[in-house]
Amino acid sequence: MKYIQLWLAAVLVLLALPLPLRAQSTGKIEGVITEKDSSGPLSGVQVTIEGTTLGNLTNDKGYYFILNVPPGLQSLNYNRTGYQPARVENVRLQAGQTTTVNLVMELATFELEALVFEGESEPLVPRDNVQTKQRVQSDFSESLPVNSVEEALALQAGVVQNESGKFSIRGGRLGEEAVYIDGILVRAYSEQSYLSDKISANNSPLAVGKNSVEEANVITGGFNAEYGQAQSGVINIISREGAHRLSGSAQLISDGAMPRQSDYGYNELSLDLSVPLFLPGFSSLFLSAELQGSADANPSVHGSSGGFRGIDDRFVGQLNSYLGQLGLYDPNSAAGRKVGALDANSLEPGVQQLDRFSFANPVWVDANRDGLPDKELILPGDRYSADGRTLNPGGVYSAPNPARLPGNSGDRYSINGKFTWYIAQPLKLMANFLGSRKQQVYYQHENLFNAPERRNPAEKVRTSNTILGADWNIHQSPERSTSLILRLSRYRNKQDGGALSAGSYARSTWGGFDISNLTFIDESRTALDQIYQATEGLEPQGTAYPTYNSGYLNPFASTFTPLPGQRGQDNPTNPLLLFNESGLPLRLSNDLEERTTLKADLDAQLDQHNRMKAGIELQQMKAVTRHFFYVGGPLQDIWSVEPKIYAAYVQNRLDLGDLVLDAGLRAEYFDPSADFPLIPGEALPGDPRFSAARKLKLSPRLEVGLPVTDRSQLRLSYGIFAQVPSFADYYSLIDRDIQQDLASDNINNYFGNGRLDIPYTTAFEAGFTTLLSENIYLDFVGFNKDTRGGVAYRWLTPEQLLDLGGQSQRTSTRFGKNLFIATNGDQGNVKGFDLSFSRRMTGYWSANASYSLSFARSSASDPLEFARAYGRQIIRDPVTGRDKNPDPPTLQTPIDEDQAHTLNLQSALELPADFRKDALAGKLLAGSGAAFTWHYHSGRPYTVVDRLGNIATGENNNARTRGVKVANLRLIRRLGLGNPESGRRISLFVEIKNLFNTENIKPSMINPTTGQPGVDAYLLEDLAKSLSSFTTVPVPVTVEQQAANTELSQDAEQRLALAQVQDINGNGLVEYPETFSLRLAALLAAMDNPLAYLRPREVRLGVRFDF
Repeated sequence: MKYIQLWLAAVLVLLALPLPLRAQSTGKIEGVITEKDSSGPLSGVQVTIEGTTLGNLTNDKGYYFILNVPPGLQSLNYNRTGYQPARVENVRLQAGQTTTVNLVMELATFELEALVFEGESEPLVPRDNVQTKQRVQSDFSESLPVNSVEEALALQAGVVQNESGKFSIRGGRLGEEAVYIDGILVRAYSEQSYLSDKISANNSPLAVGKNSVEEANVITGGFNAEYGQAQSGVINIISREGAHRLSGSAQLISDGAMPRQSDYGYNELSLDLSVPLFLPGFSSLFLSAELQGSADANPSVHGSSGGFRGIDDRFVGQLNSYLGQLGLYDPNSAAGRKVGALDANSLEPGVQQLDRFSFANPVWVDANRDGLPDKELILPGDRYSADGRTLNPGGVYSAPNPARLPGNSGDRYSINGKFTWYIAQPLKLMANFLGSRKQQVYYQHENLFNAPERRNPAEKVRTSNTILGADWNIHQSPERSTSLILRLSRYRNKQDGGALSAGSYARSTWGGFDISNLTFIDESRTALDQIYQATEGLEPQGTAYPTYNSGYLNPFASTFTPLPGQRGQDNPTNPLLLFNESGLPLRLSNDLEERTTLKADLDAQLDQHNRMKAGIELQQMKAVTRHFFYVGGPLQDIWSVEPKIYAAYVQNRLDLGDLVLDAGLRAEYFDPSADFPLIPGEALPGDPRFSAARKLKLSPRLEVGLPVTDRSQLRLSYGIFAQVPSFADYYSLIDRDIQQDLASDNINNYFGNGRLDIPYTTAFEAGFTTLLSENIYLDFVGFNKDTRGGVAYRWLTPEQLLDLGGQSQRTSTRFGKNLFIATNGDQGNVKGFDLSFSRRMTGYWSANASYSLSFARSSASDPLEFARAYGRQIIRDPVTGRDKNPDPPTLQTPIDEDQAHTLNLQSALELPADFRKDALAGKLLAGSGAAFTWHYHSGRPYTVVDRLGNIATGENNNARTRGVKVANLRLIRRLGLGNPESGRRISLFVEIKNLFNTENIKPSMINPTTGQPGVDAYLLEDLAKSLSSFTTVPVPVTVEQQAANTELSQDAEQRLALAQVQDINGNGLVEYPETFSLRLAALLAAMDNPLAYLRPREVRLGVRFDF
């Protein structure tokens, strides 16, 4: 009750102040009106924004201003008794900026029709700009070869996009940015965590359709006190409002017309409609929907390279090269020149050169006709008899589709409905709903031969945000204005993941899009009362599949030992080097986050030079996380909490024309609202607990903009930026007891910490902008950021755990083991600069270029790195002589997101409809356009390891992968339909992604001995040592004897087929050189993961209709 009273008191205090707010989702218009004859100021002119009730009067100096104008193209009307009405059209408003529109009015004549003026070109550099801000306008999807607002933002200076599509801004960690939509924060606090196994692609789980965006900004530096919960930058998206006339568009994009090698099953349909509602005043409704579906949601480069997809000449050639280097096969011997003959003539035992038929094809069938793959057949590629070798084309494993990865489909939709009603001059009402669903089945290379469409893990994320708002102009005069802006938001994010149910496996799609939601086995599970089993008990026949098992049921009839240490299965950035022969996904998750947000803002123009803002933001949340694992207790967790985050700020902008000064202060308050075990891991009933302390962080902000000349501007900014850590870092395993729930001799769980403080970043930047001409500008900004108290997991001993809980009088914890605990132990620094060049569209073409240099360093490459890899080692203390864990790192090394060099180039060509109207060139090219982008970034850091899997130099992230280069192209032809003023037209276009089909690699999937995908540097050495380690070659066995070996399979038919595959030369014996060669083949196939490569060339055709 006392907190509610505090909220009300805070609101009343703010309402009593002559102050204001509005997260920067609107703009400001100002100007001076003069009289033509006298050139003097004209007072009493009524200025209004068409399609709204916004407006103001000019004062005795002819000055006027209008606040909180929606961004985009606006038309202004000017009226005064005795003067000719005037109208200025197509004035471009930018969110958070001031647009100046001056006008000269004439005395009225008998003709009272309004004089119409075209708005001046928007300024390349807004006069009152004090931030480093990159802007994307509403037409970005037509002017750039991109398919989402995220792709457009990734082309901006200071933005780094990782391989899964998530953003890092100016060297910050993933999740250190804030995403605002219409002034409301849409972060999922439970998702931004390295602990999470969530694989959603975007910084915000809420997907916003292209047609819903009026303007999107990336503020990389100098964001003021209106913004919170961000340490690195802000992504600010403003959704579209309805227009005052009926309009809309429909667009279809598909790669279905492409050849099979370039058809990834991509289809996209988008619709939008703007409807005037004719309520009193001005009212409108904007609706949009976007559907995307892909048979391969994340395709990778394929062909001569790009990972193992089947038994082809490329793979067989690589395998035979290794066999030759190992002396297992002598191509010069008589036997070596025969297909299928054992090379008995060479000095070393060997096999003949293998071909595509030397292996098998594992085929899954529906044996019990229940619609599910439930029986695996092994079809050998050859057969031997007295007549020699018979080839079986059906026994050669090849990819079902040469372009698409199996079990890698996905779809998403986003919908938006926005109602706006300008009732009268003092009041505007709005309601906005944004909803999206993203779902995908994720390719797993180790599951390639395990019916991947059925058994790959899947996920769905359903997100919505509803906003109700009112803008009340409390006071309006030519000199002053005060407005109250109220927003109430309800945010919901629901994520489920696990093994597909039978119904979802058999689902039908339209263009790759599934109207229904994916469902998962045991999806509704909410309790830990039993071990989660990845079974198919909900399916026909109740068939229970075992959990993941690797074995011999693959083309190579072989299993193998993974590489050691960081080179193989213990490397957390690489998948297990195993092929599964059975089983379903091991994990199940069903997470929920709900949040109610109340914002109350005041925005007051105190005089011509001072605009003050103030506001409060109250967030009440409920977060529920449920993670289940097939082995039950040790890796399962459930927690449900209701934390609160409150914020308040005050900001004043002093605008003297030649000098703009923004100064503000923001307060962030976090209440974890939970009781935590006094000693992490001791959570039995009766164990002592404590209530987590509430945290308060003050963040001052200062931005300055001042002219150097009439064509150049200097800006400076300083600020402290705080952000509450991921909820998982606080609450993970809050109610789990090690002895009872997590009983294990090898504790690998990561425990949250209710004692965590709020990390913060202190940032400074200095920028300089100069106009090289009326249409060209150059911008340079240097920056430095220091991060303190970042989350880092540490390996704490029982003694340290007792000290943490204030229980130093005890000799040991009850479980007596070291634990991974979240701490504020990470310190970091980022420095660098951004250089941007822009030439706006003039003379039919435009160009933009940006270059960023950044050095991001931290005491840990990621929050888990030290605890996961090195902190768990045991070393001898040179002082005490006792064993201990290594001390936490103090040396700052490159973080995983560090991207030293980034270069973006953009160029566009637009030929108008009247281009060379009477010439042949005009008939062919009028209405045509082209847009080209080229992106390069240098390689990402990785840690080189030696043959034993240990760090080669003792320093983390001590090398870099090769850089990434991507070029995209869009060609378009627009055809008008009827009267040009009707806006009706049809557009035909082609999009080409990765125009030059450049082979780019994923840093997280490289082999840490080479920095490249696939085979590592020590493989030949390991294999040679393995061969020479046998003092006696294993005794050959007959095929019949091998077929009796139940380790191969429990099925007799499968055992016989596997034994026949292992008899490569068909002499009736299974010999050591043969099984060794097959193990090598399996290892090479497992290491060559297609996911290690980024997207290939993709060609899509599209059509768009506007009206």
